[in-house]
Amino acid sequence: MSAIIGYSLDKNIAENIKSIRVGISQTFTDLGLKVSWKDQKSYNITVAYLGESLNLIQRAYINHKLKDFQFESFPITFSTIKIGKSGRNRSSIFLEILDGGEDIRKLCLELRQTLHLKEDINLVPQVTLGRITSDLSDSMYTDLQKSLYVMSKKLPVKKIKFVLDDVSIIEEK
Repeated sequence: MSAIIGYSLDKNIAENIKSIRVGISQTFTDLGLKVSWKDQKSYNITVAYLGESLNLIQRAYINHKLKDFQFESFPITFSTIKIGKSGRNRSSIFLEILDGGEDIRKLCLELRQTLHLKEDINLVPQVTLGRITSDLSDSMYTDLQKSLYVMSKKLPVKKIKFVLDDVSIIEEK
């Protein structure tokens, strides 16, 4: 389990994203790759990573700080479907954010300062769809990345649009 500050996607946006996931899932099946897909109810955008868990005092402190934390809302659109190659994103399948990515990074920095959070690795603005549980060779990774890029052009990835206007603590399994 991990704790983040993030934005939970509403039901309609989650349904649209699930249709993208359904559109790409057969590719992984055809290649014999096992994928652990996220439940659409848990789709979110991570703004700041808090750690593996929060105790009661940490949760109360962060919730108190978030009540007074204000930011200007901004639009979000997606660019392509990608697979993470290293670090925490290794083997994750995600929708990369096109518009709003820099705003998310700025928001992350503001939250780190406000909440006195430790510096984290580079934030990749995204919505995670799932994680490949099979090992990928470099050549399979490259081929799969190319296929996902082509599918991104055919699927309505860029048509999904919404406004990020609120953040809260989210605990993920």
